[in-house]
Amino acid sequence: MPSDLEYGFLKRLCDGAIDEQAARKDGGEGIAALLGSGFTAAALEARFKAMMRRVVAINREGLAMGLNLLIFPQGTRSIRLTRGHTGAAQVALHTGAPVIPIGCNGSDQLYPGNSPWSRSGTVRYRIGEPLTVDNALRPFAIDQPFTPFTRDAERHEPTFRKLTDLLMDRIDALLDPPYRYGDVTEGKGASRFV
Repeated sequence: MPSDLEYGFLKRLCDGAIDEQAARKDGGEGIAALLGSGFTAAALEARFKAMMRRVVAINREGLAMGLNLLIFPQGTRSIRLTRGHTGAAQVALHTGAPVIPIGCNGSDQLYPGNSPWSRSGTVRYRIGEPLTVDNALRPFAIDQPFTPFTRDAERHEPTFRKLTDLLMDRIDALLDPPYRYGDVTEGKGASRFV
């Protein structure tokens, strides 16, 4: 796993904020090893696009089978709710699937730290009203086809952001006070993927 510093270089490289030469030069030996001799930003972009196409296909397959998608819009686990990422909004608007906000209270008491083993205790889930294309999702409808998680979809980012903020507000309303929005610094850099 890359260090936070290396992750920052990779993110800036993928976002176009720095070029490959600057990433290799300023990122040190760790970045040079991660990038390898044949690495190019274009190759990484192509791999990411292929991976996202597959993610979208799997989502569609699951929905077609009558399954539900479980998406954690924060992208990480934290005690307090943090600002959400726009992936759930992109999937919902692309597929037309309803979004059901769920507030989870108390899981931090059962799963301390990164332990996969739970302690005894109580977790309370509160389930909110579904956001559907007939109600809360309607103002966010996008009439042009797009593929989630691609640069092409970025033109709709303001819409994704507004829907994500609405979803996070709905989740926040389902949480007990210790879990509601607050000053959170966890889940930054490469560690948010663990």
